[in-house]
Amino acid sequence: MKWVSWDGTTYVGKIEIYNLDHSIYKSFGFPIVPNCRPEGILYFTEHLFNTDSLIEFMYVYTDNLYHGYHARVYNELGDTLFSVDNGGPEVVLNSPQMMYPIYNTPNGAKLIISFQYGPLNVYSLPGKLPVYCCDSLMSGIPNPMGFSSYNSMSMFPNPNNGSSTIEFQLPQGATTGEIVLYNMQGTEVKRYQVDNTFHNLLISNADLHSGTYLYQLHTSAGASGAKKMVLVK
Repeated sequence: MKWVSWDGTTYVGKIEIYNLDHSIYKSFGFPIVPNCRPEGILYFTEHLFNTDSLIEFMYVYTDNLYHGYHARVYNELGDTLFSVDNGGPEVVLNSPQMMYPIYNTPNGAKLIISFQYGPLNVYSLPGKLPVYCCDSLMSGIPNPMGFSSYNSMSMFPNPNNGSSTIEFQLPQGATTGEIVLYNMQGTEVKRYQVDNTFHNLLISNADLHSGTYLYQLHTSAGASGAKKMVLVK
């Protein structure tokens, strides 16, 4: 990504997205306010901020005059999908509701924006986060959706060569749930029903190809952080 260039009329940022073979998948620009400091690009998605097939992302910057945060959501055509000034996706590590700007909830995905001179706002989004987003970073942190921690599951052996055991703990108040296995593209490949009778589940992976997968616990309280499973045959 190149932060600033000049196209003759305005400052633009340039983003290049590469395939795994290092060939360019897409290249596009987006508007940048001059004399401001870029802070980061967040959440490259297709269906989080709207439901079309265009790539979209959040761009956060600070102004040099008041050092305030500003946030924009652009699509790959440079269209503005969301705009807020004097506010941005602040991260507060000791507050579970502000560890990350966006959360999946039973009422849909929510974006939290904190303002420089006022309270925070919560926005509803049309899409949702992929199940594999923000997993390992949440290890050991209290879950605002009711899980005692995001480490509500573990697997052994991992890597495995065809079978493994998942140990799990349902969150307080939940009596049933589902453990869902996904490939790295976020496509569901298996689903298992679980309850409080047992706290471990033996699964067979003999029908799956070698590779990396993700598993996640879903209950009425929400979804736990996804964790990785490596299958080697």
